[in-house]
Amino acid sequence: TQVLKNTYEFLKLRPKMGKRAFIYGIIKSLLDVNHEDLEFDLVLANGENVKVADTYTITALCNGAFYGSGFNPAPSSLLDDGVLNLIAIEKLSLITMPPLIMRYKKGTHMDYKKVNEYLVKSGTITSKKNFFGNTDGEIFETDRVEFKVIEKGINWAYFDRAF
Repeated sequence: TQVLKNTYEFLKLRPKMGKRAFIYGIIKSLLDVNHEDLEFDLVLANGENVKVADTYTITALCNGAFYGSGFNPAPSSLLDDGVLNLIAIEKLSLITMPPLIMRYKKGTHMDYKKVNEYLVKSGTITSKKNFFGNTDGEIFETDRVEFKVIEKGINWAYFDRAF
């Protein structure tokens, strides 16, 4: 979301940048990285309950493989499988970020040791302080995100708090 926030700032200044603004958003984010202390309380696709806490550089809750200028955070994610793919990349050093970001764009990052994927039906993501998130490009700030798959539900996003 930090990349998206920076991208919107660049587009506000230079609207004609188009998709190139996303690359500038990445570069600006790399120069000022935000790592988030997050806790996940998840119900996995197999019914197992899992609690995880760590410091993350990137998290993405995906219902599909691609977003933002062709980035592929969850290459195995399918739109219609009734499962969300939570990608959580543990805290990265500045030197390891650029090569991983290139792999993240291509969808070849899943074998990297700090990349975790959880196949989930529902859960919460919490933090002791507010963090930024986005749903389909709409940025919000919160300390808690609740989500769940609604079987045979209508496609809809609800924003409790907008940025």
